Amino acid sequence: MLGIEDLQRHLTHQRARHAEGVPTITVVLGEPAAATACLQAALARCGYSAVVCGQDDEATLLDAWLDCLARDRDLTALALDVLARETHTSLPETRARWSARSAHEQALHLARLAAGPSARAHRAAAWLALYAARDRRGPSTGLDAALALGAWVPRTLLPVLCIARADGLALRVLSSLCTRLPFMPIAAVLPRGAFEAAARALGPRVETLLREGVFALSERPRASHAEPREPAPHAGSSADDVAHSRGQQGPAPSLHEATDAANAVRGHARSKPELRLYELLEADAETRGKFRLNQRMAFKFGSGAAEIDLMCEAHRIAVEVDGFHHFADREAYRRDRRKDVLLQTRDIWVSRHLADDVLERGDQVVRIIKELIAVRFSISRGEGP
Repeated sequence: MLGIEDLQRHLTHQRARHAEGVPTITVVLGEPAAATACLQAALARCGYSAVVCGQDDEATLLDAWLDCLARDRDLTALALDVLARETHTSLPETRARWSARSAHEQALHLARLAAGPSARAHRAAAWLALYAARDRRGPSTGLDAALALGAWVPRTLLPVLCIARADGLALRVLSSLCTRLPFMPIAAVLPRGAFEAAARALGPRVETLLREGVFALSERPRASHAEPREPAPHAGSSADDVAHSRGQQGPAPSLHEATDAANAVRGHARSKPELRLYELLEADAETRGKFRLNQRMAFKFGSGAAEIDLMCEAHRIAVEVDGFHHFADREAYRRDRRKDVLLQTRDIWVSRHLADDVLERGDQVVRIIKELIAVRFSISRGEGP
């Protein structure tokens, strides 16, 4: 099975988007048993813990995820540590007081904390009330406990919830969890032929969410003898650049070489719509070789370097592909506007397009981008817009 390294890079991209508060679902397409094994291997290489389930019942999935987290971490100790810091009490004193209280006294104490001003203390107290006392847990508290955990447990400690052999119903359940629990890392394994119909049946918003996380595993037969291969081009290489590097009379790329080049580009793309738009731009003679995928800029945005979905350095045009999560909450919307202003102050034009439009009417998106390039070129020659 090939593709573990590429899948590892894809998971790293997904985790970075997840850390920014973007709801994500990693969808691995391939033969279920082999794809699940590949996903588990890639997760292990990335250092991520995971729980793999074969069921699509929401309550069962939440229980499995919470149990996995509880096995890996002493959540009660973590919650008491949060309470100690938020209430300005020493940790030993907080633990001692908690242990000395009866269940009824603990409930009264948590109720007082929940009424206080600290959101973190409220969430930690809610978790202690809902999940630590498992014998009193009602049918709806699995979701409540997960919500409480997401507010105070560091995201790097959260395990990935995976469904092996997923189907349309499983994708519906996972997309619902992803919307309500955006901090939860989620993955699913599907056969290649089952994804398209299942995704379309869930509606355009969920379909876009799923397509942004798709990774299709690839297999290729073993070569009968070793053959030297040229390194795959970077994401911004054009077809002409590749041909020139081989020499004008060089042989056409083999199927294996073409696959390697495609995998190199796919490794740079963080979502299916980004990759699709890049492929459309590369297929057009007027835009071929002009754009680079996920270009890191020399200036900062937030805590790290600004990154553009598709950047044309020659004409100073930034193309951003917006999935539904860009409009799902106010902070994501504000972040995009701050990024637009930052780019505009550096004389970079910003062209934003819906992920749905890229997938459904990509030719129109490319036409808009070509019009921007034409205007930029006219201005650079002093001809005006």
